[in-house]
Amino acid sequence: MKQSMQAEFNKFIVEMQKRMDLGQEKYGDNYNSKNIKKELLDEAVDLSNYAFLLHLKAQQFNEKIS
Repeated sequence: MKQSMQAEFNKFIVEMQKRMDLGQEKYGDNYNSKNIKKELLDEAVDLSNYAFLLHLKAQQFNEKIS
């Protein structure tokens, strides 16, 4: 991995840890619900929604710089 890419990856890891810590503070040990099947499906849909919204933002960005 290129050094500049590694530096950005390291920043990303730090941000992931911060978000994980915030989630733990907010939800405590109830982070994993008792209904894990529903939780997994909900998370998959949420992830898909975020990916779609990121796609739209990338399109808007590309239109602005073109």
